[in-house]
Amino acid sequence: MSFYDDQPNLYKIVKYIVNNCEKISTRNLHYLLFISDLEYSTLDNGNSYTEGKYIRCDNGVIHNRLNSCLAYMDGIEIIVEDTACFNVSSKLYTRWPINNVDKKFIEILNNNMLKFGYKRNNFPILKHAIYNLSCVSHSNLGDILLSDRLSK
Repeated sequence: MSFYDDQPNLYKIVKYIVNNCEKISTRNLHYLLFISDLEYSTLDNGNSYTEGKYIRCDNGVIHNRLNSCLAYMDGIEIIVEDTACFNVSSKLYTRWPINNVDKKFIEILNNNMLKFGYKRNNFPILKHAIYNLSCVSHSNLGDILLSDRLSK
């Protein structure tokens, strides 16, 4: 087992998304993680795979650990261009292996990335899909929409 096998699921999933999307806004990253985690939670007794809480905010949904994850990875595995976007430069940084990730979560994530147009960094359908979810549309600001078993 390597050091990278022990990383939290959120870090592994962010690396996976960035390796496949090249560039994505942090807001769309929150959305993509949420919609994938929500689908995965139906397979795991309502628990999120990415080990955190999703909180209803005025911008839709945020993952409570994503910003600290991005800050930790900045300059090592990703480049944070500004607070809205980040991308990976394979010329400057090594793309470390992504091991010990639930294959079902990756399948769900891949389906959502294809469904919502990740190659074009064009996620308007994703935003509408998030706002049309009953758990989002019937929630109040600050409500916890999804969490893992450790965060409950």
